[in-house]
Amino acid sequence: MGPNERAVGSRARARLLPPAVLVVLGAVSVATFSVTRQVVADQEQRLLQERTDAVGALLTNSTSSTESSLQVVGRLGSSPGPESTPLFGQVASPLVKGSVTTVAVATKGENGFVVVAGVGDSSPVGAALTGERASLAARALSKGQLVSDLVTNEKGSRVIMAVPTVSTPPAVAYQESVVYPTVPIPPTADSPFRELRVALYASKTNDPSRLVITTEAHVPLTGRVERVPFSVGADTL
Repeated sequence: MGPNERAVGSRARARLLPPAVLVVLGAVSVATFSVTRQVVADQEQRLLQERTDAVGALLTNSTSSTESSLQVVGRLGSSPGPESTPLFGQVASPLVKGSVTTVAVATKGENGFVVVAGVGDSSPVGAALTGERASLAARALSKGQLVSDLVTNEKGSRVIMAVPTVSTPPAVAYQESVVYPTVPIPPTADSPFRELRVALYASKTNDPSRLVITTEAHVPLTGRVERVPFSVGADTL
């Protein structure tokens, strides 16, 4: 018996059932479908929440690791002893890899912040911090903990993280990482978050101008989306 025959047979048997039974069966069928759909939706929501929590933990761990590293290089870079310079280079140089292009230390004087140590494409020693870097360094000292910002200019976009250092004079260690907000980074096959669509903003809203990284070509993300702010030091992303 082919598919069409089975369909005809079903319709023939249905005509023999009382109307009340058809209504009940129809209601049960619709209800079952709704329950199944809701179960799937609930499972997807739980999975999304679990993965979101995992992403949050990853960001928190990464930020804590960066903060610890910058505290170490900050103390070395701002120390006056002659042995501090080679030690700074030994500790800071391995941090300049991948997207990280700069690790440096600047001390605060009467005329603002001045670079005293740096690796990568840092401003030369003796150069003054200006613009967003100077503002971020001042905010780091004011907050007393890690602060961050997305800086975009004609040279592209960079995420800068700055950490205050306990020293005299006051100093700030900072790290700069190049980002390409308009270029989606698809997850790899072995990524633990390959089933997620991700967009990270340096903002509490999905402001396109504050997009840091994304896995998608089109943002903002639509559909089933979980919007969760994450704390990055004194800031919330």
